[in-house]
Amino acid sequence: MSGQPWKDGPVISPQRAASGLSATILAAISALHFLWATGSSWPARNPQLISGAPEGKSPGPLACVAVGKLLAVAAALVAGCGQQRQLLRFGRNLVGTVLLVRGAAGIAGKTDLLTPGLGASDEFKQLDRKAFGPLCLLLAVLIFSSRTEKR
Repeated sequence: MSGQPWKDGPVISPQRAASGLSATILAAISALHFLWATGSSWPARNPQLISGAPEGKSPGPLACVAVGKLLAVAAALVAGCGQQRQLLRFGRNLVGTVLLVRGAAGIAGKTDLLTPGLGASDEFKQLDRKAFGPLCLLLAVLIFSSRTEKR
């Protein structure tokens, strides 16, 4: 290297940057689910806003831990942890597809179709349309763009 990395090309490829960013966001969301399993509603003022469920129907700690674990596995897959390239590729595609479906349902205000029996409050649907759904779509785009790199 000449000591000037910008002259030799990017230090990190756009695909790796997308992979790293999406894995970091997924890991942070996983950590939030583990926090919610303890009974915290941070950063919301109440658990119903986070879960979207009516009073008394919020998912319990086991559900939060299960989702947290799934998100941690998703973060690891997206980050490329592991040796089995075909499994990683399949895993990234699966994570991207799930987030694409979740994002589309969120923006359409139909997330409750993905969680039968829980329902969703109007306040949650609004938050879902404005934040959760778009975040899921952004993550899906990042994940699908990260998979174009040959690893």
